[in-house]
Amino acid sequence: MKKYLSNNKYSPIMISVPHAGTFYPKEFIKNKVIKLDELRDMEDFKCHKIIEKLDKNLVDIIVADCSRSVIDLNRSRDSIDDDMFIDKFLHKKSSETLMINSGLGVIPKKFNNKFIFSEKLPKVYADNLLKKYYDPYHNTLFNNLKAIKNKFGFAILIDLHSMPSDVLNNKEKQTDIIIGDNFGKSCSKNIRNFVFNHFEKNNYLVKLNAPYAGGYITRTYGKKLLGLHAIQIEINKNLYLDEKSLKIKKNLESLQNIFSELIYKFIEIKNVAAE
Repeated sequence: MKKYLSNNKYSPIMISVPHAGTFYPKEFIKNKVIKLDELRDMEDFKCHKIIEKLDKNLVDIIVADCSRSVIDLNRSRDSIDDDMFIDKFLHKKSSETLMINSGLGVIPKKFNNKFIFSEKLPKVYADNLLKKYYDPYHNTLFNNLKAIKNKFGFAILIDLHSMPSDVLNNKEKQTDIIIGDNFGKSCSKNIRNFVFNHFEKNNYLVKLNAPYAGGYITRTYGKKLLGLHAIQIEINKNLYLDEKSLKIKKNLESLQNIFSELIYKFIEIKNVAAE
């Protein structure tokens, strides 16, 4: 896990990049039966490059190390598929039943309808992953957002993702950005409109909440009535990445500049979080 924490001196903003990790632990390599090249498609590959130019003294940033195919940080800790394990888990019923049934729980079971593992795993496998990768990430999110809110009176969490270019294209133009605010529940309208309009003014085709309204992180940490605002930003991979070769495109720099401008404007406009 990469952390760039500014001690909240200058802004109420924190950025989370939970699906950009590319690390595969030995215990995963030992048990998986899918080629790693296939699993790369599951990651928000190099998505963190979009915020690489941001001044780390102005905004808090946390980026996952471990691949999403190993452990999905944008899921509830309880979204465990018991059928994957030799021993049953003693956990409360998860609200993410659809994701679990699709093989996309916190410990992913399938990708592109292929099983990641050929045999059931010991319970200790999941316990170790959760303690080593999941808990530190969410503990950092929780504690930092709490500290930011205590200092500024509110906090803004941007959960950054990238999506395949063929997710939501119309006949004339690809969808570039999808803004998710959990259908108005996770952040103020001012923040949502501010972000939406910023990308639209820079000639991107932007959509709201479809098909991505925000995942577990947005839903969990976005409590706008408590001054905790969370918004998910999905970036079309085609804007910065050759999806076949996985090479970074030259136009990444333009996207970096536009994203940096968004953050700086956030900092300058102090009343943006007001509902």
